[in-house]
Amino acid sequence: MDIAPNEPGMWDKLGSAIEDLGEALADLPSQVGDLLADVGDWIKAHADWITVAASVVGVIAIFCPALAPLAIGLSAIALLAHASAYGLSGLFPPTGANIGNWLTLGGDALGMLPGVGAAKSGIMAGLKAGRATEGVVTGTRVGIKTASTVAKNVMKSADPVAALIDKPVMAVATRLGVSRGAALTATEGIQAAAMVTWTAPTALNAYATSTNRYDAATWGTGVADVATGIGGGKFGGLVAIGSAIGLGAWELTD
Repeated sequence: MDIAPNEPGMWDKLGSAIEDLGEALADLPSQVGDLLADVGDWIKAHADWITVAASVVGVIAIFCPALAPLAIGLSAIALLAHASAYGLSGLFPPTGANIGNWLTLGGDALGMLPGVGAAKSGIMAGLKAGRATEGVVTGTRVGIKTASTVAKNVMKSADPVAALIDKPVMAVATRLGVSRGAALTATEGIQAAAMVTWTAPTALNAYATSTNRYDAATWGTGVADVATGIGGGKFGGLVAIGSAIGLGAWELTD
């Protein structure tokens, strides 16, 4: 017993464990803050890739509308990341040098536009269900379901170039005696091909920037904004007009 080491008892071990836990909890806020800061920096640094991801998911959503909310969410994240990365100095005064920034923000905004309409419809449906003495839980459930349905439908109807090609394709299909289902498939295929075409330059520019790739990405983004904006209601129309003017100004000052 004289030469054996004195080991701590159960209460000493419990006290030490509680002390270690307290120190860990005390450090937790700073660790979470550091983690969130790292995530924010990563998102800001990869904003262009997030835009590309939103476009890719948008292409898939043409054929699988259930993915529409994901495409909308990625567009919203890309909008915040780009706005944070550009700051006021990257946007004002609007000149030919930063037209690409404005076009990018416009594209991100158009991508998340269906989500804004869906959220509004979901909130109104939820409030209506709640007022109908169905309770908060039922109202929330109805609101979420309505928002999801509206998001899918709006995303489908707001597909890029839909307003430009739907009617012509349908007219040609009718004259040729092609079924409506085949015509819709052709329309969706053209829409998907168009999205891939004007997203590819942005992806290439994000991978390795060069003057030619930046110019191609600017043109791709501008054309996408114009085509998408035409079918995006009043806000989309403003973005389409602004993008067309911006592309013209950029060409004159480039």
